[in-house]
Amino acid sequence: MAASTNPSELPQNSPRVRARVIFLPQSWKRKTLFVGIYLLFLMFLVWGGGRLFWKWKFGVPLTAKADVWDYYFPELRSSGVLDADVRPDDDVLDVVLLGASTLEKGWANIDELLLEALKQEWGGPIRVFNLAVIAHTSRDSLLKFSRIAGKPFDVVLIYDGFNDCRMNNCPPELFREDYTHCSRYASFEDRKRRGSIMRPLDTMNLTEPLIGLGSPDLEAAKFGVLLKTPEPFRQNLNRILELARAQGSLVVLNTFASHIPEDYTDEKLQRGEMDFGKKEGAQRCPLEMWGRKSDVVTCVRVHNEVIQQVAQQDPKTVLLIDQAARLSGDGQNFIDVCHFTDQGCRNFVGHVMAKLGPWVKARAALKSH
Repeated sequence: MAASTNPSELPQNSPRVRARVIFLPQSWKRKTLFVGIYLLFLMFLVWGGGRLFWKWKFGVPLTAKADVWDYYFPELRSSGVLDADVRPDDDVLDVVLLGASTLEKGWANIDELLLEALKQEWGGPIRVFNLAVIAHTSRDSLLKFSRIAGKPFDVVLIYDGFNDCRMNNCPPELFREDYTHCSRYASFEDRKRRGSIMRPLDTMNLTEPLIGLGSPDLEAAKFGVLLKTPEPFRQNLNRILELARAQGSLVVLNTFASHIPEDYTDEKLQRGEMDFGKKEGAQRCPLEMWGRKSDVVTCVRVHNEVIQQVAQQDPKTVLLIDQAARLSGDGQNFIDVCHFTDQGCRNFVGHVMAKLGPWVKARAALKSH
């Protein structure tokens, strides 16, 4: 007869069998080995996850250890400039762009236009390393170039002078010539000195209040009338030129072009009531990001005077392109006070090539002989 499967006929006091979630070894030696292997596995997950994060976010190879430079200047790796084999006697024309969003991919296509224009004059391969990044100042340009100054680039193009204006929005006693009164530069210097990127800002030995890279508040903006950046700006440019000169590089130094009409207001800009041009998908930045209108206008003008003075010190190794004189005043070159339309990008490159083109062509002729 078949066994009964009626639940009521099963023994009522039979013990329940519980499933084992983790099967640990019975002996203490095996338990110790198991726990050790498990901890190593967890450590590998943390290590591997960290490497994958730095690879995804900052382009650090899985076999390399991320450092402070990777965190603050990931463009050094992503551009390929760190690994580039740059030589003074090869057939490759190597060009470096230093600046901010006005040259950065996504905001402008100046690097692409420059590459195409250079191909018309150079008979060999060309590499353009675009290190321009939004919000960066001449201090960032100096820091980045100091990192790669051992490479003999053929051309170093610099376009700075607008973002430095933001550094003026602080009391005179707070201002620092290396811009460490700004949290970005203070944290970079602190972490670089300690060799750690994991040190949070609020635990650093920063005894004074710091400004940020965002729009200054009204209290801070009132200090923008006291220009404190022209001399540090000059020092940053001079140092870049010294490093470039040591490697035999030609420096293309541009005055900064902007368009700030007399009746400019941020409200009119956003409503499209001014003579600015248009660019599909472009974001317009209000002038208040840099400070008060009158202060920014004055600061950019003084910075441009500094650029001209620096260029005149060594005209043999520096090409001065007066972009401010040629682009400013025509709203169709700009989508806002400093960022270019497509027409502005083309005009910018055209002005550069008017002086750089003959130099490149002459250098190409020398290499062919």
